[in-house]
Amino acid sequence: LNPSSPDLAVRLATAETHLIADTKQQLAAEGVNLDAFSGPVMRRSGRVILIKNLPFDTDRQELSRLFGKHGALGRIIVPPSRAIAIIEYLEATDARSAFRALAYSKFHSVPLFLEWAPDNLLKDGEPAQVAPVLVKDNLVDASEGVDTSTD
Repeated sequence: LNPSSPDLAVRLATAETHLIADTKQQLAAEGVNLDAFSGPVMRRSGRVILIKNLPFDTDRQELSRLFGKHGALGRIIVPPSRAIAIIEYLEATDARSAFRALAYSKFHSVPLFLEWAPDNLLKDGEPAQVAPVLVKDNLVDASEGVDTSTD
């Protein structure tokens, strides 16, 4: 297809193809397993929610505030197309609470469509953010463990 074609349908198809390619590239760069969207979904995640029907002016901070009211968040992935967003919760109970409260709720005058993500959507399977723990005036990453021995 020639993107400079005078035919509007050709230009539209070219633009859509470019938009889809950019979205896939951004999602892959954020650690999203794109293969999880192809084929039947055997298992759904209990902590990762797909958000659809987002207005284009939606930003990551807005989603963080809205979904963060329900619990601690891991990753928030919003590709430039805003066609879809991915919210990861650190705890499954928080994700369930958010899903129940926000599914089909009004957001910028449109309803939010939420769906549980495929279980293998995020490549590493672990939350990206680990809450820091303050131990003896030292900031320690909780995933590193805490040394409780005395000096």
